[in-house]
Amino acid sequence: VPRADVVWSAAALQMPLPLRAHAAQISCGLACTCVVTLDGALLTCGDNRTENGNVPEDGSFKLGKLGRRVEETNCETFGRAELAGDEAAVQVACARSGMLVVTRSGALHACGSNRDGQLGLVVNDEDDAHVYPMQ
Repeated sequence: VPRADVVWSAAALQMPLPLRAHAAQISCGLACTCVVTLDGALLTCGDNRTENGNVPEDGSFKLGKLGRRVEETNCETFGRAELAGDEAAVQVACARSGMLVVTRSGALHACGSNRDGQLGLVVNDEDDAHVYPMQ
């Protein structure tokens, strides 16, 4: 059943990337899109909630799946995610509640929810969401 708030297209539409960026690699997760550009920038857009709308019992949700250090729930245009040390991204993989990024130096960065250890970080009940990619 088509939703009234979604624009459906029978043909592929060109995605507007900022600053004349050129896409080298893409990944799509649940309600998010990530693009690695030819110059190593990591661009993200979509739902920034780590729970993707599945509000926990306490009524709260955490932001940070997009790695942009923003407080918005939904990011409707592409913006640059910050990587530690301003490293260049070469590959990205998006999932339901987070993403993993490989940099030119071979480092692996992760952001989003780590509630079940899915980012490969030690599970910490007090801080299970990471708002920017951590190495």
